[in-house]
Amino acid sequence: MAVWGIGSFENDTASDWFYRVEEASDPEDLIANALDDALSDADHLGLELSCEAIAAAELSASCAGQMPERLPDPVRRWVSADPHQPHGAEIDQAVQAVARVRLESALRELWDESADDEDMWLGEIDDLIARLERSAAGDPATLSP
Repeated sequence: MAVWGIGSFENDTASDWFYRVEEASDPEDLIANALDDALSDADHLGLELSCEAIAAAELSASCAGQMPERLPDPVRRWVSADPHQPHGAEIDQAVQAVARVRLESALRELWDESADDEDMWLGEIDDLIARLERSAAGDPATLSP
């Protein structure tokens, strides 16, 4: 991957996937499919599915009012303009997908190999799970400017 960072959209796969979301007539389908694919893949979760699942979960959390401080401007604009309101089942599925990526995936293995950044990546993933859980619990949104 040419672009690589700890953030949900700081890799080429997630950026390419988000471009498809922006262009889709039904972006909710792409979000749901990315989460479904991460949970239904019986094999070891590959890198592409892992990155797409994290990006989809980030969109779910952000659309539910739990936007992170670090979010690329195009994603932030899309979230602000998109009327998507994730339902409880989507949030639960997003939590499960992120937990699976965190536990057993090619993405996790890549971060395991990068001992210096692994803790930072795990912190980002744990923050995403916490924001998803807050959105499911109905806690007030903590949007940043």
